[in-house]
Amino acid sequence: MISGIQIHDASALTGDEILKTLKPNEQFHYISGAIGGIAYARFVRDKPSETGMKCMLNWWYRPNSATAWDTVKQWLEHHKEKTAEIVLYALLSKECGQ
Repeated sequence: MISGIQIHDASALTGDEILKTLKPNEQFHYISGAIGGIAYARFVRDKPSETGMKCMLNWWYRPNSATAWDTVKQWLEHHKEKTAEIVLYALLSKECGQ
């Protein structure tokens, strides 16, 4: 269970739900998982090229990841009603191309 969300209630969370219901460490793990999934999907589409996937993962896990988190947080706040995955896909496409 994550902050009152039970398995049978699990679904994609909106930006608003992530920022208001999850603790900071839970937010990080949720976003990291979503970015990992989007990056892997990019690899599956582009294989054998890893360029797009690496761009996405490097953008998120770069040494100054606080900057990446600040950007993600701004996008989630601006698109509160959208699921995090939709927001992250748009952001990562902007950063790393389609």
